[in-house]
Amino acid sequence: MRVERHYASGLPLVPLDESLCEQAFLNLVQNAYEAMQDEDGGGTLRVEVQLITQNGREGVELRLADTGPGVPEELREEIFNPFVTTKKTGVGLGLSIVSKIVDGHHGSIHVENAPRGGAVFAIFFPLDETAEALKRVLGRARLQSCRKSLPF
Repeated sequence: MRVERHYASGLPLVPLDESLCEQAFLNLVQNAYEAMQDEDGGGTLRVEVQLITQNGREGVELRLADTGPGVPEELREEIFNPFVTTKKTGVGLGLSIVSKIVDGHHGSIHVENAPRGGAVFAIFFPLDETAEALKRVLGRARLQSCRKSLPF
């Protein structure tokens, strides 16, 4: 699998729980890897991180795009629910866990299919709400920046 990294310059530090976000990011990367196994060369995972404004909130968006078959349209609304899977041997908890972790950071996640095929998962972490929510839940000790949590 080939990985393309595109990180915007001047990204602010995003206070996140490092171990939880690492788990979420690894779940998404593992899903992408498994989706692209049948491709010559293993496919391409594109990672983009940029500062955006979503619904009037400033934050950081992480987009993970693979070149696999994508997510069937009928499953896109349900894919983050427990026990929903597209895999023959999957249990359907990975994306549910990812969604819970993102929700715990007052963020959002959605999936779409790329125009040329493949799934695109977009995660948004708001800058202001994320910090306050995590301070209440975790205290300052486990807060890290988003860039430190990216396993790629």
